[in-house]
Amino acid sequence: MKARPTDIQHIKIAFSKMEGKEDLLDLINFTKKILFGEKSVPFEMRHINYHSNLTANHNRYKKFAIKKKSGGVRTIYSPNKGLKSIQTCLNFIFQTIYNPHLSANGFVPGKSILDNALRHVGNIYVYNIDLKDFFPSIDQARLWGRLQHPPFNLAGTPSKLIIANVISALCCHNILVERKNEDDDWVKVKKNVLPQGAPTSPVISNIICQNLDFYLSAVARRFGLRYSRYADDITFSSMHNVYQKNSDFLIEINRIIAGQNFHIKESKTRLQKDDYRQMVTGLVVNEIPNVPRRYVIQIRQCLYFWETYGYEKASEIFINKYTADKTIRNGEVKMESVLKGKLDFLKMIKGSENILFVTLNERFNQLVAQRSIYKFKPLQIDPEAIMIHSPAETVKFLKYFKYDNIYTFKQLVHRPMEGEQLKYISLIRKANQQFKEIINLNGGRLSLPKQLIEDVQQFFKILSESGVEFFLRTGMHPLENSDIGKKVQKFKGDYRFGNEKSESSILSDLIINIAKKVEYKYHQKNEIFSFGETDTSGLFNISQIKFYPDLFKFQSKANFFTWVPNVRIALFLIFEMILKHSNVDGRRNKRKFNKEISFEITRQLIGDNIKVDLIVFDKKSIFLGEITNLLSDMRRDFFKLLVGICDFKIQFNTAENTNYECQILPYSKETRLIKEEIPGFKYIFSFYD
Repeated sequence: MKARPTDIQHIKIAFSKMEGKEDLLDLINFTKKILFGEKSVPFEMRHINYHSNLTANHNRYKKFAIKKKSGGVRTIYSPNKGLKSIQTCLNFIFQTIYNPHLSANGFVPGKSILDNALRHVGNIYVYNIDLKDFFPSIDQARLWGRLQHPPFNLAGTPSKLIIANVISALCCHNILVERKNEDDDWVKVKKNVLPQGAPTSPVISNIICQNLDFYLSAVARRFGLRYSRYADDITFSSMHNVYQKNSDFLIEINRIIAGQNFHIKESKTRLQKDDYRQMVTGLVVNEIPNVPRRYVIQIRQCLYFWETYGYEKASEIFINKYTADKTIRNGEVKMESVLKGKLDFLKMIKGSENILFVTLNERFNQLVAQRSIYKFKPLQIDPEAIMIHSPAETVKFLKYFKYDNIYTFKQLVHRPMEGEQLKYISLIRKANQQFKEIINLNGGRLSLPKQLIEDVQQFFKILSESGVEFFLRTGMHPLENSDIGKKVQKFKGDYRFGNEKSESSILSDLIINIAKKVEYKYHQKNEIFSFGETDTSGLFNISQIKFYPDLFKFQSKANFFTWVPNVRIALFLIFEMILKHSNVDGRRNKRKFNKEISFEITRQLIGDNIKVDLIVFDKKSIFLGEITNLLSDMRRDFFKLLVGICDFKIQFNTAENTNYECQILPYSKETRLIKEEIPGFKYIFSFYD
């Protein structure tokens, strides 16, 4: 919402007529509607009292540090949400009432570092001064005193002095600062000062510096110089040299700055002559205001990397460099946004018709347009959607990525035939649409597992963004890009088990790798159970894992479609359970050779599908515990993980030599007795290929 002239007039009149805190509250709430909209919730007096009480409110600010370009860190105090809103309103009120000195260019609406630099263009000498700890140099008492003078005039009655006290308390914070003691040494003390990070600190610094600007501009006129100030950055320039050590000019400005309770940062003071590059607030001012050469090099470098390697790789390179000397807050930095900001700044300095800006901006816009040709729109899934357990449907969908059919999925993960014209954008666009059609969302029911949907969506996102960008740049299938090619190969390994490493995951390798990674610490004896080298119990060893009838025949049968990531997690959980509960005839046994965990695969034709059973058999283990709890525990661990991917059940023998079966998927509410003798504990996956 934009302030109207009548609103500005109202603020000026209302401020001049304030007689107490209630009037201040009304004015802040009036301003809040201008800034945050008519529906914004007004402040109450308790909010003003709370945030202006420096002793009661200990959470007014959050403190953090950011890196400086010159090295070191700058401490920032970020006000909490409520205080920040109040300060934002006060900042607008201050800007409405107070007109900064003409020499002040920082934090002034309508002015920028360009205005500050223009004043010093074409001079032989440019003299720069930085003020030490600029905001923290301004105490609350100083602000309180300044508010009693024009144009604020909060003096004359006790109630007006209270208003000045409340405003100054709302804008200051008690922090550790440096001050000179009686011996002229710097010491650290606690003071209520302007915090760097509060919305009000910049405009208040200009209010406090009114006399500083007046005196320094008068000195500049006296010595025939030009003067400007941008926050704590003070600049003088001239055609003649008055900057010699102990010159009348330097003695005078040092006296004025000290008299205004500021201190010069000697390490940042510098005299620049016209035979070298002259800088004023980051801009070159030798002939015309200009950005440093390094600034343009950075833009060109980013554009080159984007054009050559694509956005994803270029962004990775950019972020590594960008974050090396900056502290990033509130989310990740985006290369496109930073580049846009740099180009906008270049436009402000050089003008919209400048050939350098036009050229760089055209390259940027072309790259952005290429990224925007096809934007991936992820499918929204109802979190309450019910899953239909149909492993055969899942396999049918996964096969679309392998075999020729009416869908375009295979063409996304396989290179085109020689001589075949590649219409990649049409392919990915059609694939996304077909993917949405396959997923049945009617009535809140899903025909594919939610995790599978999310993983495929993430894969399509890569192909839709980095893939499209690579195709537009090169005209080649994204598989030709090494980074995207690796992700495609990983996806191929995720949708099936097989014997070719280039196409799929090897089930036996996966089993061994998982077994070596799982550990369980048995706290009662301070032992580690593991199939790997970390085992200290003497109970487990990788050699206990057997494949039946042998590894070669096991691998020949382990060729089927499924969603491997979920099966991988399920196998991890099973190995963890074996380490926790595996026994021989009901006991932990110190002899490794008595233990064996076998893996076997059986295949049989059922209807139009091949049923593939993967049986994990913890031999000779006896179930010890409450059978009534087993079904709920197993359902908790495996139901969501395997629903829609495979059937799953367990069979086991008890200490009473009774055999049971728990059906997890499809789910059965009861554990049933079975006649078959189970000499151990079996986990049985049933896949439908």
